[in-house]
Amino acid sequence: TGTATHGCVINTAYGAIAHNYYVVVVEDGVASWRKDLHESALFLMRNTINYVTDASKLIDVWQQHSAAAKSASYPSIAAQR
Repeated sequence: TGTATHGCVINTAYGAIAHNYYVVVVEDGVASWRKDLHESALFLMRNTINYVTDASKLIDVWQQHSAAAKSASYPSIAAQR
């Protein structure tokens, strides 16, 4: 894939959805040489793709998930032996 919002990104995203993947497009991680094409592709994906967000929001979600996983009580491998 590439970073061209209106080309590589939108086509890869729709292809992934066709194969039942949950797709997240990081809008400030993609670009185009024409702002109108970039904005149009983002508009389409915001209304049809699972999730379009910016990098800072995605990082926040990952950090929250990581913190929750660390605080969960899992038995250690040593305790299972």
